[in-house]
Amino acid sequence: MIENNLAEVDRVWKVTPGLFSPTVTYVLECKWSIVTRKTLDDFIEVLKWSTDFGVDTENGRELKKGVVPVFAAGAYNPKEKVVIAEEKITLSQYTYR
Repeated sequence: MIENNLAEVDRVWKVTPGLFSPTVTYVLECKWSIVTRKTLDDFIEVLKWSTDFGVDTENGRELKKGVVPVFAAGAYNPKEKVVIAEEKITLSQYTYR
């Protein structure tokens, strides 16, 4: 449960690439244990439901525009696969998407 809808993450930094470019907010989460799909999905859910990084839309709760989640892990569970649109992918590929 997120207390006060504030996300607890490892690091946040904002980059404005140019004078007329919108600011991009990078949110870093690091895990040193073996990562599972639940770990990845929980990270995205925390961001979506936080007041800093999430927003209500007509499609439900989503990340704000310009928020880029960055997930770093020492090891992904090599046996766990994710099925998306009938395609079986590894957890590291899932994280990339």
